[in-house]
Amino acid sequence: MAETKGKIAVVLVRGRINLKPDVLFTLNMLRLYRKNSCMVMDDTPAGRGMLKRVKDYATFGEVDDALLADLASKRGQPAKDDDKALTINSKKYNRVFHLAPPRKGFERKGIKEPYSRGGATGNRGSKMADLLRRMM
Repeated sequence: MAETKGKIAVVLVRGRINLKPDVLFTLNMLRLYRKNSCMVMDDTPAGRGMLKRVKDYATFGEVDDALLADLASKRGQPAKDDDKALTINSKKYNRVFHLAPPRKGFERKGIKEPYSRGGATGNRGSKMADLLRRMM
């Protein structure tokens, strides 16, 4: 029996100005072009490598199916026959969602510190759902 892969949500927190070319290339591959945009991807080793590269500019964490359905209903755009579309309740949505800034702001130390030290960037783990609910 094959294990189902989890989903990871990646939100661009900082701007794209004056970035190193490899970080900019990775953000382009993730289709994160604007601040507060969110990309939902499968949890794969290649995806984890991309997240390691953009950890200082984005925040990411695991999301469950209920949160994805809520996100798609509030902020989802229908997909146009894309093989890489996100399927939720037999409907296809784009994997990129444009979100609002979070209510009550990001964490107290701002967007330049990692989440582990009280900031906003890096791996949030299961706490990603709290941020996404504040941004919908």
